[in-house]
Amino acid sequence: MSNVFKNLLMQILLTLTGFHDPFNPEQADGNKTAGPVLTVLAHSDFGAVYLLSTPKTTERSIATAEAIAQRDQDIDIYEETLMLKDPTNHLGILRQLRQTFIKIQATHPDAQYTISLSSGTPHMHACWLLLTASGEIPAKLIQPQRPEHTP
Repeated sequence: MSNVFKNLLMQILLTLTGFHDPFNPEQADGNKTAGPVLTVLAHSDFGAVYLLSTPKTTERSIATAEAIAQRDQDIDIYEETLMLKDPTNHLGILRQLRQTFIKIQATHPDAQYTISLSSGTPHMHACWLLLTASGEIPAKLIQPQRPEHTP
């Protein structure tokens, strides 16, 4: 595949939403800063974002989707709920991520995928790593940092 064609493929961000999305909790000075998902989207050019939540973070996904839509009307926003009873159960997480990605890839077979490891439990991060390292999910992994932590 030529580099020109690769650059034309839709860029899709896959990310869990967490308790710091869409905004980090207010700081002592009363200011809110962009949470992990908004930070990634502010520094990259994605055509679509899939916000993956658990039953406990569904409201965060909805609020994050609204914040994204206010900032960028050109990005397609999708919300998926992973039906996890325990966000530390590796096998359950693997199954849910695998099933969800199969569904996403069927809708976007020629896309390039990026996975943000900024939200979710360490167990979820490990599952993303296993799925990408095994080749099941052809994606680039990123670990964004909060702006105040970058040099």
